[in-house]
Amino acid sequence: MKDVQDIIARFQHVEGQRDNWNNHYQELADYMLPRKADIVKKRSRGSKRMEVIFDGTALQSVDLLSSSLHGMLTSGATPWFHLTMKNAELSRDEEVQRWLEDSSQRMMRAFTMSNFETEVHEMYVDLVVFGTGCMFAEMDEKTLRFSTRHISEFYVTEDQYGIVDTVFRKYEMTARQAVQRFGIENVGTFIQRTHEKKPDQNVEILHAVMPRKDRDPTKKDNKNMPYSSMYICMETKMVLAESGFQELPYVVPRFLKATGEVMGRSPAMIALPDVKM
Repeated sequence: MKDVQDIIARFQHVEGQRDNWNNHYQELADYMLPRKADIVKKRSRGSKRMEVIFDGTALQSVDLLSSSLHGMLTSGATPWFHLTMKNAELSRDEEVQRWLEDSSQRMMRAFTMSNFETEVHEMYVDLVVFGTGCMFAEMDEKTLRFSTRHISEFYVTEDQYGIVDTVFRKYEMTARQAVQRFGIENVGTFIQRTHEKKPDQNVEILHAVMPRKDRDPTKKDNKNMPYSSMYICMETKMVLAESGFQELPYVVPRFLKATGEVMGRSPAMIALPDVKM
């Protein structure tokens, strides 16, 4: 229980440092990405979001730049990466080359069969407007699953080299979805009762991923992997699932970055004064 309390306390500290950023993000979204303008102001689904916009140039510019980044960096129409070896001499070995080529093609097919194209485009949009994106990668029974998270959901910290190594994501899902993901036997009385009476009512979840301090590198189970993963029900402070990852499952790019800041800065921030005129 102490671990859960420590994680929640750390999350709340990181969350409390985001107030200035959130106000900035709200203004950016109001003028350039209204479909995601639920940061400080919360609107009902389906409501109009274009009240402050009198010209669509900024919205079109966001689409143009994000589409250009998508096409140049991760276009689904062409191979956008190729595996190689660090050892140059080994890379020249014909058998190694065949293995690398086959592995590259297998990976490309896996990306193509997943929802990567849709989700990575959303991440580019977030980069252009907010300066920071966040995409979660996981496996289900059949394929890779990617999910670009809303700017208001995720909170990150860096290691000594300025690389993101810890991600907190606070989000909502319905009680029915929680039962589907974690299993009815693992969600506790609160979610079980909510699922029984109001299955479509939201519950609040915290996903915390960070470097694991105490682990046995000789063991291969998920609770001894380099990164710990814990899902917590925020209403009850109960752990819903605990596991681990070999690498950070969240991709968190920053478009521009000022010294001393963790969150990125964006082209939209530079354009905002002109857009508001």
